[in-house]
Amino acid sequence: MENSIGMLKEALIYMDLEAEDKFDALKTMAEDFVKLGYGKASFTEAVLEREKNFATGIPTQTIGVAIPHADPIHVADKALGIAILKKPVDFVILGDDTATVPVEMIFMIATNEPDGHIETLQKLMEIFQNSALLDQIRQAKNKEAVLEIFSQI
Repeated sequence: MENSIGMLKEALIYMDLEAEDKFDALKTMAEDFVKLGYGKASFTEAVLEREKNFATGIPTQTIGVAIPHADPIHVADKALGIAILKKPVDFVILGDDTATVPVEMIFMIATNEPDGHIETLQKLMEIFQNSALLDQIRQAKNKEAVLEIFSQI
């Protein structure tokens, strides 16, 4: 299996994404996964439904992040997308349905392997535990800078 962080696609990196709420941000990202051939027609709805039922917000030491994904049946090809939001949007915290976290970055995962998201999640959790690295990603000036950061991970 390829390095899961190698799944990051330049076309799925969003700089200063404007969103009214989490569902607006997720819809924008998921629709592009479909347009670019990474998600099947059912992908967008599957991501939105999963977020309603299984929270993906994670508070880190410095910022809030989210890790939305859909079941492999909705995925055509594996990819990772990142949205750096212009303004934070609230996500319910993973494992705590009573609290929210203002999310500044969304890491959307698409994998067509049954447990394929687990390796990617493990790599992302390593990133989330590194405050300096998260800040570097958040402050990147363009997509190329984000790709450069990920090429060194």
